[in-house]
Amino acid sequence: MPRQEADALCLQSRIALESVRGGRAAAWEAETASIVHAILDAGKATGEWNFDETFVQSLTTIINEYDRQMREVRFGQVLAATQRLDRMIASVRAAR
Repeated sequence: MPRQEADALCLQSRIALESVRGGRAAAWEAETASIVHAILDAGKATGEWNFDETFVQSLTTIINEYDRQMREVRFGQVLAATQRLDRMIASVRAAR
């Protein structure tokens, strides 16, 4: 997957997670989080931890990108970027 697509996927997942964490999730964020939740619920109920190929591919892309970022970017830079993203999200929500 091209880096631009991986970055976009990571950003979408991060925004969804932060929206859910902040108690301000809408339908899209809830759906993004519910896919993982559904897999966890099914696994707990049946003891079978099966993932469809599309989910595995998406998860692999996210984890590979995360690993690459952790190898190439210092933690302080990741923290600063996360804080900037949080401020940008807050300012967009405040402008609504």
